[in-house]
Amino acid sequence: MSRTSIGDVGYEIADGIARIILQAPERGNTLTRATTRAFADVVDAVLEAKPRVIMLLAEGRIFCAGGDIDEFTANADDLGPLVDETVAPLHPAMLKLHESPAPVVSVVQGPIGGAGVGLALSADFVLAATSMKLRTGYVAIGLSPDAGTAYFLARRVGAIRAQQWLMLSDPVDAQACLQYGAVDALHPDGELREAAEALA
Repeated sequence: MSRTSIGDVGYEIADGIARIILQAPERGNTLTRATTRAFADVVDAVLEAKPRVIMLLAEGRIFCAGGDIDEFTANADDLGPLVDETVAPLHPAMLKLHESPAPVVSVVQGPIGGAGVGLALSADFVLAATSMKLRTGYVAIGLSPDAGTAYFLARRVGAIRAQQWLMLSDPVDAQACLQYGAVDALHPDGELREAAEALA
């Protein structure tokens, strides 16, 4: 299967299944300004192909740790504009995916945090590894939720629980995520991808 890469986001399309892959495992697949632009371009390319299913995948141990804190720190004097430029392409791309006629399956093989929560939970089906955990993380760095995190979290676990998870920012393990509906199914780490492919 041939992969096309735009920056640190790749995609593959075969047999009607499109796979969007975050491919920056060395930094936890965090979302930089360049990453969100690449993600938007990949989403456009994938939707143009009209697949029957879209999978969201990531390389490495972490699905997506959220925004890139190193980039935020390096641009501390211009943090507002940086955040604006980072989410400007991300939000429309996520909305396009969410409104796509093709069902979306996210394959959460590891921790999700910050904007990674919104990205993972925006899918129609969220399959996760038993080792995954969720941490909203925003309060730890003094930011409000973005990337649809508040919306998609509340849609899945209910408004009050979502509010508590966002305010407290405590880690939530895989079993609790399943119990409260944040994810739809758990699989052993080594069996997750096979289960997701079977579903697709």
